[in-house]
Amino acid sequence: MAEDDGVNSTIVAADEDDGSSGSGISSSETATQVRAYCIIVLAVFGFGVNVACIGILVRRRRNSIFHDLLKVLAAYDLVVVVGCALLYALPVLWPFYSRSLYPRVLPWILPPVQVALMSSVYCTIVMSFERYIRICHLCQLRECSYITKENFR
Repeated sequence: MAEDDGVNSTIVAADEDDGSSGSGISSSETATQVRAYCIIVLAVFGFGVNVACIGILVRRRRNSIFHDLLKVLAAYDLVVVVGCALLYALPVLWPFYSRSLYPRVLPWILPPVQVALMSSVYCTIVMSFERYIRICHLCQLRECSYITKENFR
């Protein structure tokens, strides 16, 4: 009988200690908030990197197809980074946004973010294909009469 009381009291003590530390916030809510803060930090970093990348690539005088694809990729990634922060981080961290603004902006933000995400993937595939053609088949392309040094940058 004494063993049952010890087991029951251990179970009750384990049920009372759910990791909330008396603050009223469960461990899953804390993990969600940590993820939201990580998304915000990465979004700010990604925003800065993509804006800097676009700025550097726009100022270049001689652009190749690869540089143009990099500009397009940076623009798509900028849309994805900002959209993900608006869709997944702000509703967790800002209750007013979650209640009032999020239901109104969700139908307008989600489709462009999804399109930009898929476009980013396709742009990466096109960049890989362009690099493959440029590196592996450069000698064969230069032997063609319609490819000259002026139009092959």
